Amino acid sequence: MIKYLLPLAALTAIIILQFHNFSAFPIGRGFDTADHIQYINYLKTKHKIPLANEGWELHQAPLYYLLASLFPSIAAVRTMNLFFWFILLITAYFFFAKLFKNRILALWGTALTASLPVVLYLGPTISNEFFSGVMIGLVIIFYCLNAPALAVGLLLGLALLSKTTAVLMLAAIIIDKLIHRQRFLLIVSISLLIGGWFYARNLYFFRNPLATSTDFAPFRYTQSADPRNLQFFLNITPFFTMDLFRAHHYSFLPGTYFSWFYDGHNAIIPVQPFSKAGDLLILMSLPLTLAAIAGIIREIKKPAVKNRLLLIYPVLLLAAYVAYNFKLPYYSTVKSAFLVSAVIPFIYFTLRGIKFFMNFKNFTSFTNLYLFLYELLIIKNFWILSGWYR
Repeated sequence: MIKYLLPLAALTAIIILQFHNFSAFPIGRGFDTADHIQYINYLKTKHKIPLANEGWELHQAPLYYLLASLFPSIAAVRTMNLFFWFILLITAYFFFAKLFKNRILALWGTALTASLPVVLYLGPTISNEFFSGVMIGLVIIFYCLNAPALAVGLLLGLALLSKTTAVLMLAAIIIDKLIHRQRFLLIVSISLLIGGWFYARNLYFFRNPLATSTDFAPFRYTQSADPRNLQFFLNITPFFTMDLFRAHHYSFLPGTYFSWFYDGHNAIIPVQPFSKAGDLLILMSLPLTLAAIAGIIREIKKPAVKNRLLLIYPVLLLAAYVAYNFKLPYYSTVKSAFLVSAVIPFIYFTLRGIKFFMNFKNFTSFTNLYLFLYELLIIKNFWILSGWYR
């Protein structure tokens, strides 16, 4: 039982952190939170799904907002966010336990899933971003566990109604099925039957199934554009200067990294010139990154057929993320919030790398200690203090 003590203690501490943050986080803080609240209020007052040309966030797929509109207040919506955070943790544990046949790895995978900064800072915010990430994560888990096509199609349909990012998951499943020469008509048919109407409506009104508010003049970006040139994509200087809060203005990789392993856009952590604890957290994230890279390499060398989706989907998501940055070349689009649906694949590859390194003598004890200290540092950085939002 002692060997389970550290991962269970870390997971318990992260759960306490989230309960604290959900209660302490201001309602109006977050990425475009006022516009997401507008969507919820629109549904409560007009009782219809808005069109993309009616408001800044009103182009979003409606499921999160429909569920949120059933709650008596915006503050109460957070209980739904917290519920889906727990859904993610529970399903992640069973997924990792099934794949790795190792409860300690599964517990650490659950703790890492729960505490990944992009998950922590999105969870308490009023937005469909985290919700859609969970829905897509559930599709990945059920699909890789060979759940019935009916269940996968149902979840995929709900994911399509959560955010247009799920279109990439639909494409990834089709690609995976084509590679294996397997049938996919049932999954696709069920998913489109449930979620396809939203995209068909956009096609009817705007001749674009993926229409967004920024396609219309009143809602186009007014920020200063940042050039998307070779320098922007290759510049890694912020990794050495630890420019945690400005890198996304001029550097793609560090800007993305700092909003995946930290809070570079200050969603929860307040604006500050620098952060020693943040610098340390980035340094402590490097072993996880190396483990994930090692896991990806091992997966490519010896792929498990049923897990191929874990490779295909992140590739499509990353390609779409790069394309999105060309379409909208602004600092606010260099943001790992757009990648949160890849949390399950990322943690899977990280665990696969950790499992490989555990073959070396004494590495297991070192890994347990490192992961526990990493979780403590996460809490140090993300525990909301009373004076943060004055």
